[in-house]
Amino acid sequence: MTPFDEAWLVATIAIMAPLLLAATGEVVSQKSGVLNVGLEGFMLTGAFFGLLGAASLDGSIAGGLFVGVVAGMAIAAIMATATVAFQADQVVIGVGINLLALGVTGFLFDEVASDIAITQLHSASIPFLSDLPFVGSVLFSQKVTVYIVLVIVSAVWWCLYRTKLGITIRGSGDYPSAVDTAGYNVTRVRFFCVLFAGAAAGGAGAMLSVAEVGIFQDGMVNGRGFLALAAVILGRWHPFGVLAAVALFAGADALQLRLQAQGSISASVWFITLSVGGFLALSGIRKKAILQAIFGGSLFIASLTVLLIGLQVIVPFQLWRALPFLLTLIVLLFFSSSVKAPAYLTVHFRRKQ
Repeated sequence: MTPFDEAWLVATIAIMAPLLLAATGEVVSQKSGVLNVGLEGFMLTGAFFGLLGAASLDGSIAGGLFVGVVAGMAIAAIMATATVAFQADQVVIGVGINLLALGVTGFLFDEVASDIAITQLHSASIPFLSDLPFVGSVLFSQKVTVYIVLVIVSAVWWCLYRTKLGITIRGSGDYPSAVDTAGYNVTRVRFFCVLFAGAAAGGAGAMLSVAEVGIFQDGMVNGRGFLALAAVILGRWHPFGVLAAVALFAGADALQLRLQAQGSISASVWFITLSVGGFLALSGIRKKAILQAIFGGSLFIASLTVLLIGLQVIVPFQLWRALPFLLTLIVLLFFSSSVKAPAYLTVHFRRKQ
């Protein structure tokens, strides 16, 4: 039985939505020159306060999502003030934000929110389209938050590449002196871009707690903020490129959930692994990347051996849970060397007098 079926695609799209929203906000921030390592903390803050807000508003999902957005912006304001206004190290402050969010939400969860639960958001079927074979349930029977996220991604792309505001944002990350010469305040642009990233990540966290499961669990973001950061790099700081990267990571996450239930690895998974290994090996040989060629060749040979002898491989569930992160490391290791980040990413702008 193959895990690559309709249910897998439905789960992939559902997993994509919050990750894509957080990554899209991070694209805007990094395009302006600010790296938010604290994205995990933004999402965790939004998840906790989003559920707390929804419970305080008689289970209102819309209200909870709004509170999550505001909470994300609030903690992003700390990040922006420290890194943009006072020009502190962006990585150090980001790590501190993650630790702060983990500690505060963990403490408040134990004190006031351990027994809070609300009714989660149900899927919304689009009339006629949801009745289409296969694609109906995959694309047109998702939660409304999925469609909202896709609209936001499209709007961000349009703003960045089709408006004067987008030129200013991109210029703040690539040519801040030129933006300053044109009469725009680079510090202000970067500050508000970080706030936008916080709003998006806070909304993404609230989607997890409010719309997806209806409860909060300590540390429930579970590394998604770092996956979003990786998706921004792999997607080359372009909203639609990030969408493709997020789809890859979400597909791996949905796959590991299916494989945990199946126990042994099906032949279809080995065929995918065989293809990926062959691609990595050939690509590594062409680029004269020895490490990549060896890794890909080893993956190819191992997969081919399992398929030829019909070996049943059972993997501990802990390894399946790590699959999205292992995939992230592999992708970044072999495919991130050629990407070009914004020229002034993490570089503070000091206006010349």
